Amino acid sequence: MTDRPRRRDILKAAAGGAALAAPLGAPWGAFAQEAAGAALSAEQLPGGLIAVRGAGGAVVAGAEADGLVLVDGGAKEHSVALLEYLARETGQDRVKTLFNTHWHLEQTGSNETVGAAGGNIVAHENTRLWLSHDFHLWWQNRDYQARPAEALPTETIYDHGTAPFGGGQIEFGYMLQSHTDGDIYVRFPEANVIASGGVGVSDTWPVIDWGTGGWIGGVLDGLAVLIEASDDETLIVPAHGPTIRKADLVEQHEMYTTITARLAELMRKSYGFADVLAAEPTAEFNDRWGDPEQFITLAYRSIWGHIRNDRRVSTI
Repeated sequence: MTDRPRRRDILKAAAGGAALAAPLGAPWGAFAQEAAGAALSAEQLPGGLIAVRGAGGAVVAGAEADGLVLVDGGAKEHSVALLEYLARETGQDRVKTLFNTHWHLEQTGSNETVGAAGGNIVAHENTRLWLSHDFHLWWQNRDYQARPAEALPTETIYDHGTAPFGGGQIEFGYMLQSHTDGDIYVRFPEANVIASGGVGVSDTWPVIDWGTGGWIGGVLDGLAVLIEASDDETLIVPAHGPTIRKADLVEQHEMYTTITARLAELMRKSYGFADVLAAEPTAEFNDRWGDPEQFITLAYRSIWGHIRNDRRVSTI
């Protein structure tokens, strides 16, 4: 693409495009507090990359001569402030590529703005499908409306892809049915940095969005993909929480393996939600990760669709 969107075009689209966007409502459940308006801050990463927090989900940004590459775009209500902040921090007023690690509102809030200005939006095909259709999310008892055409991904993958960046290339790949059914990571090999989206969150229990294909066994699969893509020095930037390393992913994988086995055993005993919560399957981890009620409820419900086809939770 030769005519990249400039910051003035992006900000004009953001200001004027609000009427085009479907009403998206309040920020995502467990992350409402972070998306409500924390001050933006930047963490300097290797290779000239930065991780910006405070706009909803973390945003990883890298600047090239012909434009910015962003991994996730924060929440819609922070899009203008985020893009202005990035222009100040990087000195680059163009956005050429925006990756969506999944469909959630804290990741796709700049889609309308960047898409309307002509930027390329890259995501998994399942993310495009969720963004392009009306649907009801049962566990939230909430309706989501299809996003306008300019907010939809312009390039999608099913498994892996690459893109040129900084004289090398970016690698991105599917993390299976993890946090949702459309999670991707984005790896910057020369900087040894991975943006992991909703997989590997480091400050609280993850939201397992079983309504759009996520499940706890898939969280294990997604973590395994990230572990395989990392070395001991890799910096992993999750959507929520501080930057972590491979050892942290391994620790999470071990913890969720233990919890998955416990939940599967409770399901074999036909426990209901109240009984599962009373059994405290996360007891020794709660001091580190916080109140587990939402996590346990979503994780237990997420197993239902897999009890006959996954050995980790099979009842047969």
